[in-house]
Amino acid sequence: MGSGCLKPAIDVALVGPNGQQSPKQRALVDSGCDFSTFPQQWTALLGIDFDSDCVEIDGNTASGKDKSQRIYRPGIHGLVMGHKVPLAAIFNPQIPIALLGREDFMAYFKVSFDQRRRIFTLDPY
Repeated sequence: MGSGCLKPAIDVALVGPNGQQSPKQRALVDSGCDFSTFPQQWTALLGIDFDSDCVEIDGNTASGKDKSQRIYRPGIHGLVMGHKVPLAAIFNPQIPIALLGREDFMAYFKVSFDQRRRIFTLDPY
């Protein structure tokens, strides 16, 4: 899969703990993100209660320490390019778009960035 510009954004649908599926949303493939992280409001789409189902965790962001994010420990699944992949379920009230990270998402997809040609490619392993 290629993109005409170097904005590595793809469509992803998430599957919650009871099988509920979110509508497709745009997500950034982020090589600087350890684990996939999603906007807090996505918890409602998945039937997850941010306050009672998720545990507070410390995180590091480009702007420093972040104590506002929480993790849903059982995890979730993402539907990307016809593949169902397990993802960390970290939710953060301070981000406006989903970030697909190295340790979970990129374990299932080979990601390449070609800055000169302004494209990225994404291929399942």
